[in-house]
Amino acid sequence: MKNIDNLLIVKLSSMGDVLMNIPVVEGIKKSQNDVRLGWVVEDKASDLLKHYKSIDKLYVFNKTQVESYYRNFNYVALYRYIKKFIKKIRKDSWTNSLDLQWVFRSSIIPWLAGIRNRYGCIGNGLHKIFISNNYKLNHSKLPAHVIRKNFRIVQKMGFINKKLTPNCFFPLSGGLKNWAGKKVKAYDGYFKIGIAPFSKWNTKNWSVNKYNNLIEKTVKKEEYAVFLFGGEEDRIKVNKMLGIENKRVVDFTGKINLNEFAALAFEMDLFISGDSFPMHVASFLNIPQIAIFGPTSPKKTGPLNKKAHIIQRNFDCIPCFSKTCLLEKNKHKCLENISENEMMEIIENIKKSLE
Repeated sequence: MKNIDNLLIVKLSSMGDVLMNIPVVEGIKKSQNDVRLGWVVEDKASDLLKHYKSIDKLYVFNKTQVESYYRNFNYVALYRYIKKFIKKIRKDSWTNSLDLQWVFRSSIIPWLAGIRNRYGCIGNGLHKIFISNNYKLNHSKLPAHVIRKNFRIVQKMGFINKKLTPNCFFPLSGGLKNWAGKKVKAYDGYFKIGIAPFSKWNTKNWSVNKYNNLIEKTVKKEEYAVFLFGGEEDRIKVNKMLGIENKRVVDFTGKINLNEFAALAFEMDLFISGDSFPMHVASFLNIPQIAIFGPTSPKKTGPLNKKAHIIQRNFDCIPCFSKTCLLEKNKHKCLENISENEMMEIIENIKKSLE
């Protein structure tokens, strides 16, 4: 195993990918005595690492600003921003870097920063010239799940002790936990169900009507309270669910930030979602969850949480990994075949098991 005193991690995006690499970085921290760790991440995913204590220095690359400069042909400002950003990294004298993104923009950053030992795992692509220590591995012999796969790759590089296994957790501060506890205190005594209905792929989403029917079924029973989560972009779709007039349906959609969402999710007795970023958050929080899978594979991206109940049909077309349903008939049958009554039965069984 390698013995290093510093390592700059480059994992820029997306939020789910950044979260799923925390176990890798934690494995490095536990394996390397007194190692100084840095992380380069893009602005949209940076809040995830705000309370992650294993990171000594966080470099936030403002991709939103960079794209704005590019769209407006402001190349002078673009050049100045990149130069200033790279200068910040150079100032901290990193001698080792690890590219966990494996794309051009992640590979070139350590090279521009003049880091001597630049580690990566790039099979093809011109950007491999920016990697000084490139590990070409047979991916067919690696674990199927992306978290276990990335962990094993970094183990093979020699940064993580071979005896360790991935430790999945969400870095929450005590202050956030206290805030969330107070936020839902009025619902103490109810079985609290968090629901994040939407993902970026429409093909991964159980229908709005089915979620709406499920919410109606739960709040008809006095012991349940439902909390809705999502981004600002989900507001219109969530509004369709809010025709249910009940004080035990609470909407947080577009009203909280990423870390506040995680803190509130931690307060839930059960969390329901599709294959999405909120699903991974629930998994890393180690809370009871129901994960609804359609076109994707839980073997690759499913929750490693032992408290997770995964629902997926065994149709020939699954998994198709497609953002549009490829069937001519019975469109989206992988999700439409999952009924509200089946979901309600699972919810009640989970509730009984926790009593």
